[in-house]
Amino acid sequence: IACVPCAESFYKEFVGDDTCSPCPSNRWSPPGAESVDRCACDLGYAGENCAACELGKFREDRNTIPCTACPANTTTLSPAANTSELCVCDRGFEANATGLGCVPCATGFFKASAAQTTCEACPENTSTADTGSTLATACVCVPGFGAVENGTGCEICAENTFKAELASVACTSCPDFAEAGQGAVTRENCTCRETFVATADGDCTCPAGTSFDNTSQTCKDCAANTYKPLPGFEACQTCPEFSVSQAGSVNRTQCTCRDSFEGPAGGNCTCPAG
Repeated sequence: IACVPCAESFYKEFVGDDTCSPCPSNRWSPPGAESVDRCACDLGYAGENCAACELGKFREDRNTIPCTACPANTTTLSPAANTSELCVCDRGFEANATGLGCVPCATGFFKASAAQTTCEACPENTSTADTGSTLATACVCVPGFGAVENGTGCEICAENTFKAELASVACTSCPDFAEAGQGAVTRENCTCRETFVATADGDCTCPAGTSFDNTSQTCKDCAANTYKPLPGFEACQTCPEFSVSQAGSVNRTQCTCRDSFEGPAGGNCTCPAG
């Protein structure tokens, strides 16, 4: 009867015709092992109990006792990795163009799973706020585009609306009496309609010397013999009795006494002596 060495991961401690015994689970021994003590942790396993290397770690060298962490921004797809080649780019990362290491997905891209694949572009008219996005839900509407009501995408902001932020929200209406073209990206794109002027807050109002006309929804010059000194929607004020002014007057001093009356500009008008 010929005797041959025990195979890898087997051992035999005693002389005799008995067969070789397998090493305990997750352990390995070289050929011809003469003792269970020669059964060390197999590749991909480490520790006193030879536990599997956790995700993101591997053990490929039998001379290395602990598991080794994968390079930055990489991980493994399953425990017990037995080679560094099983370390792939993590979620939100793709292989560097140089072939060395993994880099975050650029803005406007995402990658939902760990793999040596490229990042996926966001749908049209959407982007991400940051690099390294891991989910398609990180893709939100770009400025100038608002979320569709049924949540199926983004559409260009309609006329007289705007959206400045990167977010899947509705476009905002311009201030009253302001207008903007499609795709406006800021409130400053909303400009006051003809006959209106902008306030310091960006709202639109009637300028001095005009009042708001409900019928035409425009600002119209103050009628003759009236005036208005400040911007606003208030009605024009009537000149003092027996005084007149031209249409569009902006100051009470533009009210002057009628013929045959006398008095200071903007003041009371009276009959002269005699």
